[in-house]
Amino acid sequence: MTELPTKESIYSISEDVVARETGGDIVIVPLTAEVAGPENAMFTLNHTGHAVWKNLDGRKTLGEIAAELAGEFHVPLETAERGVLKLAADLAARKIVVIKARGIGD
Repeated sequence: MTELPTKESIYSISEDVVARETGGDIVIVPLTAEVAGPENAMFTLNHTGHAVWKNLDGRKTLGEIAAELAGEFHVPLETAERGVLKLAADLAARKIVVIKARGIGD
């Protein structure tokens, strides 16, 4: 079972996927059968998911990403945090992203 991300978690994109931008969305294609599984051969992120994706660089915490997006999309910080944490959990469960650091207290 994948651990749930926290605001202090740091993720990066798995080397087992490739991603392409199409019309503002991101299409993610697994390079191995272990990633995503046969029922989810491809994974698509909308404009908001794309904004999270481009920040999963292995350096920024999910909290830092959420704070940037809260300002960019003019939403409350708590709303951005919930969205970023949920997306990170979904991507991690599919092995599309990998955890680099769990942060203090994780």
